[in-house]
Amino acid sequence: SSKKVARVASNHRPSRIKQKEDAILEMTRLKLSATASTHRNSTTGIRTPPPCFRSLQSTVKGKWCGRPALAVIREQFAELDCDEFLGNVLHQGLLKINDVPISKSNNLLLRN
Repeated sequence: SSKKVARVASNHRPSRIKQKEDAILEMTRLKLSATASTHRNSTTGIRTPPPCFRSLQSTVKGKWCGRPALAVIREQFAELDCDEFLGNVLHQGLLKINDVPISKSNNLLLRN
């Protein structure tokens, strides 16, 4: 008789565990795990958390190969089309493709 191998539940797979750990680290880094009273304005009572910034990451898609990174970003990601916003994101090193930070000075040609 053959034994059936039990499949690991999806929330216990290594990739899901890493995803969960990364989310917890990001919440801690952005100070989003603080209590509600932490960022409360004492005068108005309104909660005013500090601004948070997220790093934007992607891997190179086949159709992007051989094209300049900034051209692809402007075409594929409409929310980054504003020059001022994109400039701030690039200046702070918050945009990465294949784990390489993109900047105006290193407008790379994308490749797999």
